[in-house]
Amino acid sequence: MELAPSLPPLVQAWEEELFNHPWALPQMRELASGPFHVLYPAQLRTNLRDFATTAQDMNVDCTVFFARKANKAECWLQEIAAADQGVDVASGPELVGALAGGIRGTKLVITGAEKADNLLWLGIRHGCTIAADSPGELQRILDITRRETSAHHTDGHTRVLLRILPAEQTESRFGCTPQEWSACISGLPELGKHVDIVGSCFHLNEYSSEQRGKEAHRSLDFMRELRRKGWRADTLDIGGGFSVRYSADADWEAFQPTLTDASAFHAGHTPSTSYPYGGEKATGPEMLRAILNTPTKQVDGQTLAERLRTEGVKLALEPGRALLAGCGLTVFPVQGVKSAETERKSPDLNPQENSHYRYQILTAAGLSMSLSEQWKSSEFLPDPTLWPQREGTPTRACVGGSSCMEYDMLTWRTICFPRAPKRGDLLIYHNTAGYQMDKNESSFHQLPLPSRFVWDSSVPTIRHDHPLHVEL
Repeated sequence: MELAPSLPPLVQAWEEELFNHPWALPQMRELASGPFHVLYPAQLRTNLRDFATTAQDMNVDCTVFFARKANKAECWLQEIAAADQGVDVASGPELVGALAGGIRGTKLVITGAEKADNLLWLGIRHGCTIAADSPGELQRILDITRRETSAHHTDGHTRVLLRILPAEQTESRFGCTPQEWSACISGLPELGKHVDIVGSCFHLNEYSSEQRGKEAHRSLDFMRELRRKGWRADTLDIGGGFSVRYSADADWEAFQPTLTDASAFHAGHTPSTSYPYGGEKATGPEMLRAILNTPTKQVDGQTLAERLRTEGVKLALEPGRALLAGCGLTVFPVQGVKSAETERKSPDLNPQENSHYRYQILTAAGLSMSLSEQWKSSEFLPDPTLWPQREGTPTRACVGGSSCMEYDMLTWRTICFPRAPKRGDLLIYHNTAGYQMDKNESSFHQLPLPSRFVWDSSVPTIRHDHPLHVEL
């Protein structure tokens, strides 16, 4: 049998430990009675430290704000609180959950477009920093703060970051230009009585460190003007978008032809887009280093790190995926197996010479909504692991979910497993904590959401993930 193209995942040491543990996975399967997620907070602790250390090495005062939207699990918040870092929230439940999880209001930044008045009010009450997206939202922040200070006879100021429309991505629906913000501020004479403009922020799509460095320099230029007008403007928030390596660079490079090979995918369903699962020049903390080393276009050629130091500006980051790199996996029990056949067509062969090959269609307990990449005209491409791990006859298979929908596919690609999968096996998808587990998770068909287990080999029992207040 011709082997299917492979994209081996990067497997963490804790995952190997879990696979080889005598009872952990069977017990989790028994407790879950369906798909489940396994979370490893110790890796988040390491990732946090790596980001902080990179900034410290470059003498940059930096706070890391965990992008809460990247994963809903509660266990991450205790690690963030213990490290005295922050959380980026964009909804009422995210804000309330972070506060209940032990994050102080002063360590929270509220982002997102045109936030609800009640969310602004609660954030103001707790001393959160708010990223203003538009002049209208800044006006609402001013009005709410004015009412609060009047009602309680206080002179507190709400800390605000002005969100900049990136010059690198002018099609973005978020933020305003520095010129628009300057005009807005000039038209609000009472703003300084109630609002403290502590700096600016931006967020870029894609994963270019060069673009982020350029945009950061532009933001510093704007903040310099703000300081000349009497505002504090001592914090630059460069958002998230720090890339993650899921597979070895060489494996990702070798895999590229497969992305457009219809015969490698069930029903010829090739992805129209793809996350860069490997091959990036710098990822995570090394991407931060590259951003901080970006030189300005000015004559002095100062790097971003040098400007932050000389201008007395603190740096803020909002990584989500990169903080959760290697922090979790998702497990689907195999519920059924059947055979299928496809034709491998090649422009180098005559039609009569095109070959057919057989493969299996696996039905997993669970839904593809628990691998959110499948719902972005894309595919979560790193190979899943078939457990128990043992040798056998290599077998190609794609993986479908257990719903009634034709397009409920966890993996359209036909993967070459080391043996024939069978009912009761487990399919383990690696590195799913960042945006894969629960971004699109659904209780469609009234199915329960996958269970969440926190893995710690030093603890003799399996622990469910739960909010801190459950233990109070």
